Amino acid sequence: MRMNAGRLARIPRAVGRLHNAWPHASKPTPLGPGINQRMNITPRDVNYFLAVARHGRLGPAAKACGVTQPALTKAIRRLESECGLVLFERDARGMQLTPEGRRFNEVAEQLGKTYEEVLRVAADARAEQSGRLRLGSTDTTRVGLVSLVLSALVRQRPGLRATLQIGRSDQLARAVADGHLDAAVIPSYGEPPEGCDHVEVGEDPHLPVMSTMHPLARHSRLAPSDLMPFNWIHGARSSAGYQSLKALFARFELPAPTVAVEVEYASETVLSLVRASEMLAMVPRSLYRAADQHGLQLISIPEFHIDRSVLCLTRSGTERSPLTKAFCDLLMVQTRAWRGQRGG
Repeated sequence: MRMNAGRLARIPRAVGRLHNAWPHASKPTPLGPGINQRMNITPRDVNYFLAVARHGRLGPAAKACGVTQPALTKAIRRLESECGLVLFERDARGMQLTPEGRRFNEVAEQLGKTYEEVLRVAADARAEQSGRLRLGSTDTTRVGLVSLVLSALVRQRPGLRATLQIGRSDQLARAVADGHLDAAVIPSYGEPPEGCDHVEVGEDPHLPVMSTMHPLARHSRLAPSDLMPFNWIHGARSSAGYQSLKALFARFELPAPTVAVEVEYASETVLSLVRASEMLAMVPRSLYRAADQHGLQLISIPEFHIDRSVLCLTRSGTERSPLTKAFCDLLMVQTRAWRGQRGG
């Protein structure tokens, strides 16, 4: 087919105007004079054009776009009118791109990809700046790491709305696995919970504590057996914390201690009970450091503590939302900063 010289001359101007009609295009292509002219076209019309070029027939293209054939025909005619070009040849085989149409198609495909990328980036940005984030934390992890990270995230994203559920480690792990929480920061005594992906963000061992007025406080050296006559404040017998305490005593060939007061988790209330009685307790190192230590002292017995890792949990087998990813990333940044301050 021989191309009219006047029609060929219009291709650079029309394609250039297509670039300018979409302000999100990354770089206007210098295709000749006239590129500063604007066209009254929409990304939808260009997407319709791409569908017809891809399918070669109006019927399949209309079905792919979810519109009627007359609506698609109008869109193509509207686009050709705005460009001043004949983009398709109609024949028995369907809709075939003209030479001008093929040139137009090259740029339209680039712009179509750019437009989709802009929509995706905008959606991700909105999701990161706003939306709801459902978090879980134990009381002790909330006091330190979680509070710092969540407050920083809210400052960065004023549109964020968050819920923070305080509970036991096992409850929070189940909530993450069941999809009721986006993420949770919990201590773990051993294997990570099932149904959750995890990242270790620190350590928070349980340390034995007593009152400074306790009979044992007068002793300069203590052994685990010296603790046997005294009652404990601890979790229920079914809890992972109690099982770890029982295993600790068994390591020293001692029976399980007697728990006189059961609590869901260690807190300032537990420390108050220790101050006012002869009961003993295992408390997280983070809680002891943050608390008013007046009237309290650690029980100094070599190797008598319970190791615990602090984990950030997310649900297994699912892609993290932008907000969840932002929280986890900021959590790791804060963790590395803390480790750096403490020399690793």
